[in-house]
Amino acid sequence: MDRKNDARIYFTYALSLGTYWAGVSTIVGFAAPYLQSKGFASTELGVLVAAANLISLLLSLELSARTDSAGERAVFTYLFALLAVQIASMALLFLCHGGIIVALAYAALSSSILAGSALYVKLFVTLSKYSSLSGYGKARASGSLCYALASFAGGAVMKAFPSNMLIVLNVILVLVQLLGLLSLKSRCAIPSLGSAVDGEKKAVRSRGGTAELLPFLRRNPGFPMLLLGVALVFMVHNSITTFMINIVEYMGGDVSDMGIINGLSILVEIPFMTLCSRIDKKHCRTLLMLSFAVFAFKICITATARSIPVLFIAFALRAVAFAIYTPAVVDYIASRIPYEDSGKAQGLAANVPMLGTMVGSVLFGFMFDHYSVPVILLSFCTAIILGSAAALIGIRKK
Repeated sequence: MDRKNDARIYFTYALSLGTYWAGVSTIVGFAAPYLQSKGFASTELGVLVAAANLISLLLSLELSARTDSAGERAVFTYLFALLAVQIASMALLFLCHGGIIVALAYAALSSSILAGSALYVKLFVTLSKYSSLSGYGKARASGSLCYALASFAGGAVMKAFPSNMLIVLNVILVLVQLLGLLSLKSRCAIPSLGSAVDGEKKAVRSRGGTAELLPFLRRNPGFPMLLLGVALVFMVHNSITTFMINIVEYMGGDVSDMGIINGLSILVEIPFMTLCSRIDKKHCRTLLMLSFAVFAFKICITATARSIPVLFIAFALRAVAFAIYTPAVVDYIASRIPYEDSGKAQGLAANVPMLGTMVGSVLFGFMFDHYSVPVILLSFCTAIILGSAAALIGIRKK
């Protein structure tokens, strides 16, 4: 393909990925204040977030595994299906004002958004195969930028308007995302399953689906330990996001401060993510180990924070850790796992954090209703140090 068309593909992918992460910010990042405005308590919120993460985990693992068997164009079909679920869920949320319908609709909306994360990674890997597309870190940085902007906007919207304005904002994001994916599908000549290019891989693809996950993990003995560490680290990382309003209010802030802290910390993330994408992929193992060390360090700062400025410093470190981790784990898997298993590996890496989030949402949701914030922050420290240690053992294991 010519360079001009490749540049358009990269821009369109970055735009689609950016609007996707903006949607994660508005719907998942503001789950607590939105659902609390609908009358949900922290424990109910935790159970609801856990249910959404469980659904997205199962759904995304199945879809990601099937991209190794259903043909490379299937990733578009799965993303379009998830967008359709989001549109239907947002219609219900806009029309209803509370109760079980809102709970079910929000769970469906949140899970369908989260399930798209691994598919976007697989889409990048596939586009890279059929074009000169490269540098996932730079593309993912666009997602961080849009997440930050959406955090600023979401905080302002929640403070000045009825909470359903978040849904209106996300409708716009879904439509832009849909247009971007349609453009990508038409611009990049990805062959279908029956083409000559894919013919040689039919035997490999016939074994796809979640049934292949256990044999895959047995073939890669260090990978399960890495996944355990990732689950524990992101149990804390994502629970802090879910219950951030509780921590901010404990330190004297409000929902507007929450949006500002989220936005500014993610702006810190962008240059680090872009920088990491320029580092030679042979260093991805070292970068991945560094990211877990920073994850552990930043939670210690969070646990000792007693003011909004110190909390911002902690979230800036959190952003640095995530900025290093995101491109490093994609490159680490690409360098260690055969292409025919890449969907399963990237799917597990993207979705295991949801398993941690599911456990963390229930556990910490209960704790926020019954224990003080300092006690909860101490439990955050314990979990993330154990998770970082497990991840480092998994990375070092052949």
